[in-house]
Amino acid sequence: LPSGSTVIDAGIDAPGGYDAGLLTTEIAMGGAGKAQLGFADYDGLQLPTVVVSTDHPGISLFGAQLAGWRVKAGDYQADGSGPAR
Repeated sequence: LPSGSTVIDAGIDAPGGYDAGLLTTEIAMGGAGKAQLGFADYDGLQLPTVVVSTDHPGISLFGAQLAGWRVKAGDYQADGSGPAR
C-alpha cells in the first residue's frame, strides 16, 4: 500500500484455505502458540477443528488480544487489539 502497510488477505478477496486459517490463528497469538488442523466426529459427521497449544497462555491470549490500544481519528474512536498492539 502507499502508506507502507501490508494487508494479509486470508480468504476475503483471495482464496483462503486451511493453511491460511492456521497461519492467521498463529498470528493472532503473536507467534506465541501453534495451531494444528484436526477433525472431530459429531454423530458420524466429521468436521474440521483447530487445536491450539502454547507454553505462554498469558502472552498468547492477553498480550496479543487485549484491547488496550486507543485509536482516534477526528471524531472516530476505537480500541485496537491483536499482536500489532
